[in-house]
Amino acid sequence: FDNVGAKATSTTITINIASDTPLTTTILQRDAAGTVGVADAYLSGYHPNNNFGGSQNLYFQSKNYVPLIKFNIFSSEGGPVPDNAIIESATLSLYKGSSYSIQASLHALIKPWNEKEATWIKASNILAWNASGAGAAGLDYVAIADTQVNLPWVANVWIPFDVTQRVKMFSAGSPNYGWRLLFNSG
Repeated sequence: FDNVGAKATSTTITINIASDTPLTTTILQRDAAGTVGVADAYLSGYHPNNNFGGSQNLYFQSKNYVPLIKFNIFSSEGGPVPDNAIIESATLSLYKGSSYSIQASLHALIKPWNEKEATWIKASNILAWNASGAGAAGLDYVAIADTQVNLPWVANVWIPFDVTQRVKMFSAGSPNYGWRLLFNSG
């Protein structure tokens, strides 16, 4: 029926309904041998030429310590999830070991970086950051945060960051260079 009451029969439309497929949960984390596709490092303004990719900790401070995190998620980058997978949800959880209460945001990195080479000055041995500490919004990292959280005063807790939208973008073909944690206040 249209807006004046005339009616007509449309041509046949075929609708295919796919069977329910079970949801799969994949947990990505570095194994004891360090062989899973995970990269993490922190950049130190106090040590601008030093690499901290081998550190057991990711130090985080307003202006002088910047953590970087990357997981190889999809098979084309060495991860366990099939390329073009339908992503329902994705959470990045970071362990908080201190008792400070701060607000932080997670921003996708625009530049590729190397865990064993990244420093305050450079993303790798052949590529410099646009600003020290991967600090150039729009050049080193995406200016709009993927997620923002208020980290509680308590220590020794896992903090979840919802990264669903960004991982969906990775699944659709956007480059995955991981994230930069940004100190907002506290």
